[in-house]
Amino acid sequence: VREIRRCNLVQRSARLGKFLLSELSTLNPQPSTLRLSARGLGLLAGMELRYPEGAPATQPALDLVKHLLHHGFIFLPEGEHANVLSFTPPLTISEAQLRTALNALEAALAT
Repeated sequence: VREIRRCNLVQRSARLGKFLLSELSTLNPQPSTLRLSARGLGLLAGMELRYPEGAPATQPALDLVKHLLHHGFIFLPEGEHANVLSFTPPLTISEAQLRTALNALEAALAT
């Protein structure tokens, strides 16, 4: 608890979480065959993938998870239909590291 307070990890998590959700909300897959929606609290966030008609996009979510894993990023599939990409970084992650992961996700969505 002392270390959490000393490093201001709760405040960092809140600040970086706002940054993360803001960045996730700007992602647009190309071609736009998916609808994305981001939600979360602090650095615990999820990005839900759905097809335009509203059905869960399970296979594209799993394909993204595999692609990102092969590039050194661990994202987990979550939700009832495994169509939510889960972000659970350590509270000590830097903004630069978070940007790198977001850039990798954006590149993966473009393929």
